[in-house]
Amino acid sequence: RSREVQIAQYLSTLHDPRNHSVAVLETFPDPLDPHLTLMVMPFLRPCNDPEFRNIGEAMDFIDQTLEVCLEPNILHSLHIT
Repeated sequence: RSREVQIAQYLSTLHDPRNHSVAVLETFPDPLDPHLTLMVMPFLRPCNDPEFRNIGEAMDFIDQTLEVCLEPNILHSLHIT
């Protein structure tokens, strides 16, 4: 397993409100290249799909985006980034 897979799996186990990492649901070796590992993760849609229905939803999106960008996050506290 690569370092990236190990980090992604570790972050999937953390229960911290600062953790906005995408969960790793499953891993398995690549059938064509045994040196690679495939990760199964939830499908992420674009931020505007579905479109915002009202100004409150848009403001909530902006608040969440600023939280991730401006506040110290779990990756920094774990010295990952």
